[in-house]
Amino acid sequence: MREKYWIALSQISGIGSKTIRKVYEEFDDLQQIWEISEQDIRNKSLLTQKQCDKFIKEKKNELEKAEELIAKAESKDIGILTFESENYPNRLFELEDSPPILYYKGKIRNWDQFSISMVGTREPTDEGKKRAYDIAKDMAKEDGVVISGLAYGIDTKSHEGCLDGDGRTIAVLGNGLLDIYPEENKGLARRIIDQNGLILSEVPISYTQPKAWSLRDRNRIISALSDFTIVVEATQKSGSLITARYSRKFGKPVIVPGPIIENISEHEGLTKIVEKNGIKISYADDFVGKAIEKGRQGKSKNSSQKSIKKQRKLKDF
Repeated sequence: MREKYWIALSQISGIGSKTIRKVYEEFDDLQQIWEISEQDIRNKSLLTQKQCDKFIKEKKNELEKAEELIAKAESKDIGILTFESENYPNRLFELEDSPPILYYKGKIRNWDQFSISMVGTREPTDEGKKRAYDIAKDMAKEDGVVISGLAYGIDTKSHEGCLDGDGRTIAVLGNGLLDIYPEENKGLARRIIDQNGLILSEVPISYTQPKAWSLRDRNRIISALSDFTIVVEATQKSGSLITARYSRKFGKPVIVPGPIIENISEHEGLTKIVEKNGIKISYADDFVGKAIEKGRQGKSKNSSQKSIKKQRKLKDF
């Protein structure tokens, strides 16, 4: 049960993902930080003075709580991945703030399979819903994995379209996996799992409601796991623009189908993306084929720019 050390460390006040990564890169075994002396911890300079104080004070209690969390996860068929796990996605490990722990339900498969993130407003127009569904269904027929956030609106229609196209879809949540949010999508979540898909979250399983920070962080995972992002419909203040910004930061294409005449305010959101180097493709003219072409070009360009790939330390246990 090596995961308990990862979970416990992540729950100590003031210790975040970047600090956990530093500790991981220093030690062959994360358990060692529990076993070395207080002075050695301070001498390593991996933690600040305040972090050291918190760790020494909280480590025993947090380790016990981590054991309880793991037992609860196992009882609910929730799997756990850490940097040490063979199945941890390299696409996430390459991030500066890669999540040290991932919780999941469903089947893990090839993380490098061609993947598309699809995002948009929670209150789409009828045309926006239809586009999300049809695009996802067509992507599924092209063996593309559709990644979204299981939210109302565009997310929901994207997952449904992919499933109806006999495809594989991944839902990344901003809350823990003991509960599905929104509750109305519990049936959709079950269908995703039943059709060889995956429900994924970096949030501890007991966090039942998403927060603003967890939704923002969720968006970076959606973007990082995909080869390109399609923003189907979005207002100028839509959270889906955060996913688009992450995609640009990661060097991945951001594609919009335009325009949706039915709602000019939504079209303005897509225009804002195009103005920031997004790619606009006419929806009426083989949108999916052209989007895949642009996405694959972006994947090839992005891969060629990576001269050095971060490597994980995978150990045999």
